[in-house]
Amino acid sequence: MMQAPDSRPKILLVDDDISVKKFFFRRFRKLGAELLYAADGNRGFWMARREEPTVIVADYCMPNGNAEYLLTRLRSVPETMRIPVIVQSGRRLSNSVKQRLR
Repeated sequence: MMQAPDSRPKILLVDDDISVKKFFFRRFRKLGAELLYAADGNRGFWMARREEPTVIVADYCMPNGNAEYLLTRLRSVPETMRIPVIVQSGRRLSNSVKQRLR
């Protein structure tokens, strides 16, 4: 389902760190975005299927499905295969991980 150009963007944050959630939610709210949240990759996948967000911001390291798991699941179904995903991490990611994420 395509979003109308004048509607608020719907952002899904997938991250297990509550302080990161608070940080992003404050900033996204200032931008006028509709906010969604999931604490792990598995929940993030199901929320993305149900809500069809405009964009997903995901932590790389999470329990119950890291960002690679989430991306694999998202790209496997028509409802979520084209949703842009931004992966962030507080840790340095190896070149092989970066390449897989691309």
